[in-house]
Amino acid sequence: MDKQNPNQALLSEMYSNTKMAMENINSVLPKVKGKSMITELTAQMDTYGALSKRTSQLMHERSIEPKEPGLMAKAMAKTGIHINTMIDNTDSHIADMVAKGCDMGADSLSEAYAKHAVRCDSQVADLCNEIIDYERQVSSKIEGFHR
Repeated sequence: MDKQNPNQALLSEMYSNTKMAMENINSVLPKVKGKSMITELTAQMDTYGALSKRTSQLMHERSIEPKEPGLMAKAMAKTGIHINTMIDNTDSHIADMVAKGCDMGADSLSEAYAKHAVRCDSQVADLCNEIIDYERQVSSKIEGFHR
């Protein structure tokens, strides 16, 4: 990835991040019982969808082809979710899983941002920061569901 241009590298990471978030929410949503948690996760799905769309638009403007997350990454995430919810399928445990996923996503994007943003267009860097901030907010907010 070092040979890619910085916009492509960061946008690809952002796109993969938002798509995986949507995949993972989609995997846990049927297991959630509480109405407020369902509402929260549905809102997250909508926001990640909008962030993914904005990322995709920036990619198209720069002639970068969006690539879906790899099958292996999707399968590993889905398997991890399945095993974790077999062990404990309470809403509080699912909230904890979502919070950890958001933290991992934000950390991964922060690393990519640190590596590439200084050489990126401001639109790309700003949207990346917006995604990171959103994931940090979601992580804090969802923690209220696992008390």
